[in-house]
Amino acid sequence: MKGIYERKDILGEVADIDTTSKRVVMNWSAFGNIDYGNDTIVKGAYKKSISEKFAKGHIYWLKNHDASVDSIVGKLEAVWEDDHYLKAAGVPYDDNIFKMYEDGVLRQHSVGIVPIQKEVNKEGVRVLKELMLMEGSTVLWGMNPDTDTVSVGKSLLTLDDVQDEMNALIKAIRKGTYTDDFFPLLEVRLKQVQSFYADLVADSITTDEPTEKQVTQETDETDNKQLINSINKLNELFK
Repeated sequence: MKGIYERKDILGEVADIDTTSKRVVMNWSAFGNIDYGNDTIVKGAYKKSISEKFAKGHIYWLKNHDASVDSIVGKLEAVWEDDHYLKAAGVPYDDNIFKMYEDGVLRQHSVGIVPIQKEVNKEGVRVLKELMLMEGSTVLWGMNPDTDTVSVGKSLLTLDDVQDEMNALIKAIRKGTYTDDFFPLLEVRLKQVQSFYADLVADSITTDEPTEKQVTQETDETDNKQLINSINKLNELFK
């Protein structure tokens, strides 16, 4: 029996960007590692679905899994598997979206899938052997720790992740090539990043007993100050 619709998220860099054709090559899913949902995907799991669905235009590139016409990011030119990833290539319809990829603001993706063949191994890991690929989404922050390119949970987020996005946002805003109506969206993202940062700091204070995290607190405080300075700089741009 077929499973129900699920999402699998990944965090990392896009595989390639062509500034001439505005083509983006993305890693949508990783093979062989165990994600935070305690699942692993076998290479070849998407092969049948790609063969049956892509030529018919039944695999979609969406924003945040929103299944509506307005949320289609762009035209998919190809979807395929290599030895390590499920990859997709396409051209965004909106220049602002391409610029966010180019500036490193967008670098997370997620797939909408239906498990067809799966089993649980002796270690308790769910092994996904065949998947129906419904869509791939461009999202903000994702679940699989081992990919190159949504917050599913804070377990993936680190201060380095937040710092990377802060730096990308600062670069994007200073570059100033976005349309006027798009800049407020970057401000919204700034507020989200600030919220993530506050949550990470709050989560780090979990006990009064000495821990390894507390032993390295002096180093962490230096990183925190750098992040706060980045936040302040970006806030200045919106005054």
